[in-house]
Amino acid sequence: PGWLLWRQPGFSFMAASRPPNYRPSADIAFPSARFFLCSGLLALLVALAWLGGSSIGQSASAFEAGRSSLAQTEYPRAPGIEGIAHWVDSPPLSLSDLRGQVVLLDFWTYTCVNCIRTLPQLREWNDRYGDEGLVVLGIHTPEFEFEKSVDNVSQAAQSLGVAWPVALDNDYVTWDNYENLFWPTKYLIDARGRIRYHRVGEGGYAVFEERIRELLTERNGQASGPAYAPDLEHNPDSAYEESPDREITRELYAGYERGDFEREYYGRGFVGQDEFYTMPGQQLLLESPEYKEPGFLYFQGPWINEEQYAAHTRSPANFEDHVSLVYSGRTVNAVLGPTHAGPIRVQALQDGSFLTEEEAGADVVLGEDGESFLLVDRPRMYQVVANPFYQQRKELQLRLGGEGLKVYAFTFGIYDQGP
Repeated sequence: PGWLLWRQPGFSFMAASRPPNYRPSADIAFPSARFFLCSGLLALLVALAWLGGSSIGQSASAFEAGRSSLAQTEYPRAPGIEGIAHWVDSPPLSLSDLRGQVVLLDFWTYTCVNCIRTLPQLREWNDRYGDEGLVVLGIHTPEFEFEKSVDNVSQAAQSLGVAWPVALDNDYVTWDNYENLFWPTKYLIDARGRIRYHRVGEGGYAVFEERIRELLTERNGQASGPAYAPDLEHNPDSAYEESPDREITRELYAGYERGDFEREYYGRGFVGQDEFYTMPGQQLLLESPEYKEPGFLYFQGPWINEEQYAAHTRSPANFEDHVSLVYSGRTVNAVLGPTHAGPIRVQALQDGSFLTEEEAGADVVLGEDGESFLLVDRPRMYQVVANPFYQQRKELQLRLGGEGLKVYAFTFGIYDQGP
């Protein structure tokens, strides 16, 4: 309670009150204050070696001896994997069980688009180096309450092609052990159980693979197989790159938890209708305005503003009620779910027309009559729009064919491939 999250291109960020002075694009090899302690100890050893030696030769030897012994302790010991509610496709594991292996810890959650974009790289490394001593472990730390479900995570892992063990860190115990702030975050742990590399967010796959190969070489004497494949990197869409006034819409949340925080610190929430936030947990009859300010959600019909989502409550809806937004990006993804069993039919329109085959996302069904729609049957991320190139100020509207849709969040992409 009280923890909030922002998603930006490349990573998702959670903080108790406001973003700290943190540089998420940096590669961090020493994620703890212990690095500074070790640095000071190294300086002290060097000074003692030079001052206490009777000759330059002895001082140099003392320095080398000190440096050699420090090499075993300069990297922080990896914290434990603790407080796990369940393991998917694996018996319970600990880092002590895996001593002697190179371990890649991936902190992720299955509706996070930034996490999903890194899964192809993890699959590649798991396939390429699994027989050489690399062990990939997914630490699934949820953003939404439904992501604590064993069945939901297991089904998502299977559909996303996650072929390595996944630990459900539902109470954030392991997350807190590593002092994490971001999804996704990846750690490389060497055969001695020390953190050797730390990467926040997407990208940087070439450097990350170099580190994997270095640790496998330390373990095995070599890292066989081909080196880094360049096509694993994400490439921005060329239309986005060439746009003089390019922009990408921020992630938009429907629930009052993050909306109220946004209002408190930035003056406005993620929903463009101020009355949406006046009565949390109670039904409001909302009317969407004709003009919609870019970068905000707008609701039509009866909705309840819950802590993590907005819930639609009218039946039958007959596709009159909707949620809409004006966005900039190439792709649009929506975290949606049903309140009851059975799929909810949701029509998807862009600028007043059904999506074409070239515009439809991977989860959109195209009917014979030209209708484009989603069948929302479980809580997850749905890819709604996948334009052939980057677009600006396009209006997306999701029209509801039944009661019970939960709207959690929308995310946007500018890459030429993927969500």
